[in-house]
Amino acid sequence: MSSINSQESQLSGCETYIAIVVDESGSINATEAQQIRSGLTSFINSQAQSNITLSLIGMSDNDSTLRTDNIIQKRISSNTSEFLTWANSFGSGRVNKQSDYWASGLKAASELSVTPDIIVVVTDGMQVNNSDVLKSLYRDLNLRSQIFVYGVTSNANNISELVTPLTTFLEKPPILKNSGISILNSDYIRVADFSTLGNELNQLNTDLSRTQVGCVANVSIIQNKLVYPVLRKGLPVHKEAGTLVLKNKSRVALTLPAGTRIHNASSLDGLVFKIESTITIPGSSTQEVAIRIDGTPLLTGNFSAPVVLNKVGNPLGISINFNVTKELYIVGTSSGTTALQSTHLQIAAVGSKGVDSTKGIHLRWMLAGQLGEKHLPKGDLFTGPRFNFNKTDDFVKIYRAPYTKVTYSLNFKQTPNLVDNSNALWIYKTTNPERSVYVYFKNKAKYLSVKATINPRANPSSFIEAYGNNLIEIENKNELFFAAELNFNSVNNSSALRLETLSVAENTILASKRVTNRKTYSSSEVNLVRVVAENGRSIRFKANNCLLNTIHFEFYSDFIQHANTNGNWDLKGKYALSDKDSKVFEQLEPKLNSVNGKWLKYNDGEYVNITNYKNRWNKTTTGDSRNIKQVVARYLELSNVPNNPTGVETITFGEDIPVNEPLEGETQQYAKNLTEISNLDMLNIAANDYHIARMLGLGCIDIDDAVYSGEFIYLTEYTTFGNLEGGTSEKEVLHLSMSIPTSVNTERLPLPVQLSKIVPGLNIGSDESQPAKITDPDGYSFDGKKRYVSLFMDDVMDYDINTEFFKSSLEFDGSSFTFPIYLGVDYKIKDVHSTWVKPELAFDSEYKNINKNLIESYYEPAPIIIPESGKSILNVRQEEVGQKTYIYQGYGINIFSRASAGRSININSNIQPANNLMPPTGINTLLITEETPLMFTSQSEQLRYNAIPAATDKTLIRILFEYYTIQELLSYSIPDGMTNEDAVKPNTIYPDNEEIFADNFKLYYKDGLPQIEYASIYSIENSTTDHLTSIIKITEYKVLSTGEEIKVTLNDANKGKFIGGILTIGDQNYVIKEIDVILKAKQNTGDPDVFDYALVEVLKKEVSESILSDGDATLDSEQIKAIKKSENGLCTLVENMLTPSNWHQPGPLNFRVQYPPALKAVHREIIQPDAEDPTNLQVEKSRGIWNDAVIERVLEESYKMDAKGNFELDADKNPILLPTKKHLGLYRIIFSNYNLPQHPQFKASGENSVEWFNGTIRLFTKSAVKDGNTIPVKSRKEFKVVRTENIGQTGDLVVYINDTNFKLGDFINQTMHPDHDEIIGAKDEGSFTAGYVSQKVNYYPSYKVYLYADAGSGITASNIQPREGESTHYSIFGISTHSDALNYDSKISVPSPMYAVKIVEPQRPEEVEGSLYATRPDFYNRSTYTFTTRYNHKPYGALHYRANDEDLLSVLYKRDTINVIREELKKLGGNDEAYFSNRWKNFLDFDLLETKVNYETYPPENESELGYHFPVPDNLELIAAINDFIKWHNESQGKNVVEITSLTALNQVIITRSQGVQQDLLAVHFIEQAIHAAFVPLTEVPVIYEYIKGNDYIPSNKKQTIKDKSGHILKSTDADFDIAPMMKITNDSENRTQFTDFNLDGNSQNIYFYGVCEMDIKMNFSEFSKLLGPVKLVASTPPQTPEIKRIMPILENKVLGIKPAIQIELNTYQPEYKIKKINIYRATSMLDAQSIRTMTPVKEIVINEDTLSTDFNDVWTVYDEFDDLEFVPFGDGLFYRITVSKEIEYADPGSTEINPIITIDYAPSQPSKITATVIVDNVSPVSPIVEATGTVTGINESLLKPVVFRWQKTVHNGKYHLYKMKNQGNWEKIHKMFSNENNVILPLENIASYTDELVIKTNDEQRIYHHFKVLSENSSGMFSSEEKILTL
Repeated sequence: MSSINSQESQLSGCETYIAIVVDESGSINATEAQQIRSGLTSFINSQAQSNITLSLIGMSDNDSTLRTDNIIQKRISSNTSEFLTWANSFGSGRVNKQSDYWASGLKAASELSVTPDIIVVVTDGMQVNNSDVLKSLYRDLNLRSQIFVYGVTSNANNISELVTPLTTFLEKPPILKNSGISILNSDYIRVADFSTLGNELNQLNTDLSRTQVGCVANVSIIQNKLVYPVLRKGLPVHKEAGTLVLKNKSRVALTLPAGTRIHNASSLDGLVFKIESTITIPGSSTQEVAIRIDGTPLLTGNFSAPVVLNKVGNPLGISINFNVTKELYIVGTSSGTTALQSTHLQIAAVGSKGVDSTKGIHLRWMLAGQLGEKHLPKGDLFTGPRFNFNKTDDFVKIYRAPYTKVTYSLNFKQTPNLVDNSNALWIYKTTNPERSVYVYFKNKAKYLSVKATINPRANPSSFIEAYGNNLIEIENKNELFFAAELNFNSVNNSSALRLETLSVAENTILASKRVTNRKTYSSSEVNLVRVVAENGRSIRFKANNCLLNTIHFEFYSDFIQHANTNGNWDLKGKYALSDKDSKVFEQLEPKLNSVNGKWLKYNDGEYVNITNYKNRWNKTTTGDSRNIKQVVARYLELSNVPNNPTGVETITFGEDIPVNEPLEGETQQYAKNLTEISNLDMLNIAANDYHIARMLGLGCIDIDDAVYSGEFIYLTEYTTFGNLEGGTSEKEVLHLSMSIPTSVNTERLPLPVQLSKIVPGLNIGSDESQPAKITDPDGYSFDGKKRYVSLFMDDVMDYDINTEFFKSSLEFDGSSFTFPIYLGVDYKIKDVHSTWVKPELAFDSEYKNINKNLIESYYEPAPIIIPESGKSILNVRQEEVGQKTYIYQGYGINIFSRASAGRSININSNIQPANNLMPPTGINTLLITEETPLMFTSQSEQLRYNAIPAATDKTLIRILFEYYTIQELLSYSIPDGMTNEDAVKPNTIYPDNEEIFADNFKLYYKDGLPQIEYASIYSIENSTTDHLTSIIKITEYKVLSTGEEIKVTLNDANKGKFIGGILTIGDQNYVIKEIDVILKAKQNTGDPDVFDYALVEVLKKEVSESILSDGDATLDSEQIKAIKKSENGLCTLVENMLTPSNWHQPGPLNFRVQYPPALKAVHREIIQPDAEDPTNLQVEKSRGIWNDAVIERVLEESYKMDAKGNFELDADKNPILLPTKKHLGLYRIIFSNYNLPQHPQFKASGENSVEWFNGTIRLFTKSAVKDGNTIPVKSRKEFKVVRTENIGQTGDLVVYINDTNFKLGDFINQTMHPDHDEIIGAKDEGSFTAGYVSQKVNYYPSYKVYLYADAGSGITASNIQPREGESTHYSIFGISTHSDALNYDSKISVPSPMYAVKIVEPQRPEEVEGSLYATRPDFYNRSTYTFTTRYNHKPYGALHYRANDEDLLSVLYKRDTINVIREELKKLGGNDEAYFSNRWKNFLDFDLLETKVNYETYPPENESELGYHFPVPDNLELIAAINDFIKWHNESQGKNVVEITSLTALNQVIITRSQGVQQDLLAVHFIEQAIHAAFVPLTEVPVIYEYIKGNDYIPSNKKQTIKDKSGHILKSTDADFDIAPMMKITNDSENRTQFTDFNLDGNSQNIYFYGVCEMDIKMNFSEFSKLLGPVKLVASTPPQTPEIKRIMPILENKVLGIKPAIQIELNTYQPEYKIKKINIYRATSMLDAQSIRTMTPVKEIVINEDTLSTDFNDVWTVYDEFDDLEFVPFGDGLFYRITVSKEIEYADPGSTEINPIITIDYAPSQPSKITATVIVDNVSPVSPIVEATGTVTGINESLLKPVVFRWQKTVHNGKYHLYKMKNQGNWEKIHKMFSNENNVILPLENIASYTDELVIKTNDEQRIYHHFKVLSENSSGMFSSEEKILTL
């Protein structure tokens, strides 16, 4: 079988060439010959069907003779017999017995036309004539083919007979074939005889088939021509490396692609040797293959590896051999400036032992200052010319050097170079001019004391010893050190040292010093003190009982120079931004799993998952989200613009912003919500995560083996060309920043974050209350299911700046730690968790950590920003039910993303569900009475009513109410990590059986509305026992306008009803806590009780608001303010209807409405509120009926429409009925196999009953489903049921709903709009098959309750029906929800009133009066207008209207006509026309116009010929409306009035009395109606007169409040009810009201008109009142901000009489702006100039014709001449702003139409931009007259002391130079001073080298004269020239 398989393989495989060379010498005996024959025959027979071409070659008896019987390259399959004949003839003596000359057989093989794939030599020995010829022949043939020797030796010991010549031929040890190596890969086999020849040849065939010889190339490396460039450790190399010579022995070509590695390992010492270019090696050819090297050598030394190439042999064992030497680097050399420890480049280095992070040294650098704010290194990603900080080759270079101490020693035994005793200062100078060490003795008194006995120059060491334990500071002002060692001697057991190091952020003299080390050293530690400090400036200390001998400073510059000199620097690499994933990921993790699973994130067991960071880098994004790679790309793109170095761009931020308040019919308009972001800032913020910083080229991990022992210094190097000083010219700066010594053991972990306290509630700061009312004061949520607490922390330690020595007792070594930049919080619950809970409180649900086994674990912790001092760090939610102890622990996170934990703190919590029951809504109460026709009741209700016996109380009340998901829907966020399957289980999140749900409803009844008391406030005082309350004393009062006495009916019996009720003062409500009623003293026994006053204790406003909002507010004492009286001093008290006892007693009705058990099952449903965020899931809990349903579209009759949706009419003006019905939004919902029985409390008649009513159904609409998302993205939509079927009957439940949002798309065909959000699963009637389900629906039926007369509950006709004299009598009903679980009751619902009404016919209002002007616009440009109306009687209600001139003109005229009217009126002055009011009053005087052809002309013709009157109306719509009326009149009256084509006169008769009207209908009558139609109502609903407040009320700009927040109608007794906030009754007896229109646009140029209609209870309206108007607006909007065109100083010129001043030029305003004033404001500082309130008002210029000049028309020029100042402010910075004011006029409040009072006022503009200037003093100053004072004293009165000079101010911002005449008669300047004081005082002792005295006599009584003078120098440097000499 094997041979058959082999044949098949060869036939179907490759064409193979084989040559067998056979030794046929006499040394082969008969047995061996037979073995050879058998072997050859077996092979030939087995390959009879193969593709093998065989050559059988026999050896001859010399090297050169070729046998003629050789069979040369014939296919076995077609020449089998010939081959068998040759084989069978072997050994038959056909050739000479010496035929074992190898050269003869190999020569024949070498001359074959096709080189064989394999040559097998079969032999037992060898003869040769010329060994060199044989060797050459063997080598050449073996290079072109593969020679294999099947050799027989006499015994195994004689194998050298075979190996020795082969070694010679091959020039290498031959390869022996064994079981693991085939003939194809070996050189020989030694056997004892030829018995295995057949097996070997057949195995050869198998190997040929397996390796596809003949199909694939056989290529070998035959020569090594590799050339190695100089390789330096750490220096990247990308160079050519010579060639390899490859020989293809086969006929098949081999292609080697570019980049193919030529070694097994992924790299050799960081280098990769690979093929440079793709090359093809043809068959039987030789090619040189170019090799290149890429990579960075990691280590120095010699390296070797064999060359390994896939599909290429390496028979010669050629290898790669190279040497890596160390690279030499010199840092700090630059053609520009070098900035050592640059403020613009910083590096930090920390070590890691490998416990919490990757073992090695971690580096983090950053660009800082202006450079960091504007740039990140861009590597090779920037091309082009340099600008800003952009440049090519933009890398930060990182160097490393082993740390060695390089010190500068300061020996205090040596004499200082300079001693300044006056300043207690020594200076040691060095050969380096930049290095001088300053030694400050801070206790100057001690210093001077020691100096008195010890000369510091002579014995500095003794001086220091005597100075003792006093403060010394040693400083180098020019260079910074990073370490220092202090050597002390004279140390004993009492020795001690306190020491601090001071460091600076920048190497400048004025830089602030920070304490970076503070430590006390004991006697055992003092001998050698070493400190390490970054950027060390100085060391200060106090040494006790020990003497400082030397200090060894380690300066940054010394170490760098030393490392340069000794070649110690290694280049770690060049780093920058990259857009190559491979580069970024290499920086993220330099070696596989070196970070992944090794770096704690930040807790035990939780490790960094590198995959997360790779995902952050290049994850797929949608919308506006970006990965880091995209942010990098945007930064690179945008920062290529010169004026956008930080890559700022504008993005959409959240949802669009509404920009208008649409009126009815208008659409809401939106603007994009845009914000600016800096891509650079985003990258820098992201880089606070160390792993991201590395990806961005801002950090690296040094994991070289070399760093695992010893300390190292790291240096960053970066070159800038941008000008860091703000200029535009380039300035090359080389920035260097060096780390302090670091080893793997100096981990410098962050300071821990220490939690300080836990505060209940959501707190921002420790002293601030929670910003939102979502918890009670103890932090518990109002549903009781959660508790919120806020965690606070201690402030993180920071370095003290410029502080005194040892200011704090806190000691630290700043080189041993890092500061946290973020924090984290762990938590656990005592007795519940043994370890900290994972994930943490703050986590990122998008990414998960891994554990140490590299298995995905919990969500990543999210670092928390460290808050401001005193602010909370985290608001925590607790949810475990019951008494629990929560434990919290904080930890700090540094820039290396490593953490240190702080202490733990705990808090006890007890969580229980709260009472959040809500009362029913939609309560509607109706007293059922007999009714024909039916309007408010149904036929069944009439039957129920009629069934009540006539002789009994026929009271029957219907109460409708709803209770559905608005009351009981619960929504919970699904915690991260919880599956959806678990979320819908009844016991997860919050157990269903522990929820508080309704079980029944309580009903309440009260006769009448809530009781209200009206009173006057006598006084308001704070309670002395409770700071939350005030005591309000109330009394009765009299209404002065009417004389009505308002009585208070409070007494001890009824006062309890008001406890908990509301006391209202003005618009403020206060909860009543207690009432004490005081009665007047009785005159006689038996007199009735008479109310005197009451003391009402109320909760203050803030507390009351908290109570009214269910206590949902957190208060502190500072929020609570005192209660103040209202302007009218009145208040009202309202009965508390939330208290059950205030309803009809004995309490709620004894009839409760059940929530049936069938509806109580809790159903859970998962919702994804954010369609774009699949992680944000919520579970909703609801009850009611849940069932599958079929949803049908119901077809209805419809009428024909046009394309715009307007109904088309037939010839009779009737809508045209369509022949087919259409779907218009009505749906039928059929519950599948579900029947709803009637409510369990249903009764047919005669007793209280409950039945199901329509209710609410919840359905999913299309918008709730997102493609590819199986979870709804919106909650179910609620639809009100309009009709039901089969409730309480047989058959499936059916309900009907009307989709109020339904809209048509095609109006003609009346098909649904394609974008309509239709109900899911809805289908046309009859289009679904049996078993079809549209969706599962949730149905809450509402409740219909019937109550019969019940004397016990007070429900009787006598209580409910109106009393004698009443037009309306009210009863109220309330409902509360009850839960049996914890016996909870909800609040009682808003009372639902039930009433009866009397009707009064409306009449036309009489007087409508108002002023000429509206008020001035307020801050929001809103004006108001107030007018009064008088009625003939007390109306039921009224509606107030407004229109403007544009409205009126538009209904009467065409647009072209209106334009003409406007132009004509403008010529006459527009709104300022003299006859303005006359014209418009005439326009609206319809009674007068009945007799007029035209409107009146103004000005009258007797005054002017330029008069104008309104034309007769020509609006085509008006004419069409008149004609419509005519048509209707003709049709209804059977008349034939002719239609009109136009109006020709105001009194034109349209229809005469003869045509069936009571009086002639004139054109003006239709005009009047058209104008009335142009008026719009000013209130949403008509105002009910009964509810208008009295004269003491102040109208306010509030909307009418007649509905609650749920949209339900409020009762008139409701505290929120306010139907007329803008009105009041000013005179009850005259029925006079006042209405204020608060919503006039103050910017409008229109004029306005007002009108009023009265209304009755049936909403019938009276005629319009006479129209009021025109009303003008006050144009008080601020004028445009003035623009300062130029500002310049005017220099003084005394010759020309020019005073110094500042000239300011403004752009002018057009005359129509009415600018009348200019105001100048001045300040001397930019801070004061920020607001004109802090500036000095300099001048006000009134603009009139005298003011304006010719030049003034183009530019307005004003001057500041400093008239308000005593001195001109020469040299001061002067800052100016300008305002302008326009003139406005308006009517005085006391103005009347008869006696108008017009007020002139001014409206100022916003101030101009700040403009700065300086005025120069160009006049030489005057020398002051110097005076001096002093007392003559001393021996012989020889002294004058104290000498004090005085003179008057002569310069501003100048200097005074004091001179004294020397003995030689010349002047010597002894002092210079600056002063702006008016009286300058200079004590002599303030002058250097002088005391306070002058010697005025010699010892021999000779007087000594002292001459002084003072010269002034002004701010321009000009000196006074006069000499005014003072002689003393």
